[in-house]
Amino acid sequence: MNIHALPRFVGLLLAGLGLAGIAHAEEYGSASFTLDPLSLTSLAPTPDAPRLPGSVGTWWTGNWVNSSLSSGHANGDNVRHDIQYPIQNGLDFSPPFGVGVRQQPPLPGSVLSTEAHSGPSHLGVSWRTDLPTDTADTEITWYRAFKLDPYASLTLSGIATLTRSDYHPLTTDFRTDTVNDEYYHVATLSVRDEQAYRHEVSLQAWMLNRDPFHNDAGSQGRVASPDDFTYSADSFGVMSLTVHNNSALPLFAAFELIALSNPMAAVPEPAAALLMALGIGWVGWRRRPRGSSTRAPAA
Repeated sequence: MNIHALPRFVGLLLAGLGLAGIAHAEEYGSASFTLDPLSLTSLAPTPDAPRLPGSVGTWWTGNWVNSSLSSGHANGDNVRHDIQYPIQNGLDFSPPFGVGVRQQPPLPGSVLSTEAHSGPSHLGVSWRTDLPTDTADTEITWYRAFKLDPYASLTLSGIATLTRSDYHPLTTDFRTDTVNDEYYHVATLSVRDEQAYRHEVSLQAWMLNRDPFHNDAGSQGRVASPDDFTYSADSFGVMSLTVHNNSALPLFAAFELIALSNPMAAVPEPAAALLMALGIGWVGWRRRPRGSSTRAPAA
């Protein structure tokens, strides 16, 4: 290609991509989790509730639910932030996941919006944008502590649903960590879109070394074990995370569920990568060393 035609070619390419972006400007996404009807039903509803046959423990706190929403246009107009807003404060002992909703509704002439909600056996987030340059970020977190009987197990299971206007196959991930002596073992099971920056549903199980309601309570002296957790997950969003109390002492633990989504991609799209390569090449050509223009005299 004639190097003098390169700027015109780049301009045409940009124009074509711009038209394509306008034609496919509106985008959407959501992340949610639906609880298995049989999951978590073997716990007494409150610490002082009568224990029924088959019960393996009791809920030690109510539902804690926080949401975080933000949205805006690239030019700085209509930027809205609703950070870590509490939907439930831990005093609601209704079945998971409590009931609540937070919204940033669409503005006149725009679809730009975000939303977070929790309800019986379901919670999630969603967003919509007008233009590829719009920003939107959504997250909701549910947390609830429980007390598990000696040599008992408890399973959190259900289906994660992840949707995007640019959908990609989902992947799963499982890992365990030791935070400190109090939270001595933590397991995280995730289903996510690896091509997106933040688009996933994660289940977490926290094992505690003491009663969270009594800061002066002594440590139980527990240490992390490979037998503390079992799990299963697939790319269709079916998830299951089980906590095992392999001791003669009651176990204080907690489940946490996180759903989050935004429109950002984790890696450049092919068109963006091509433009980046062209830009780098153009800058490199412009900055190349200049050779001497003096020619040797003819013999």
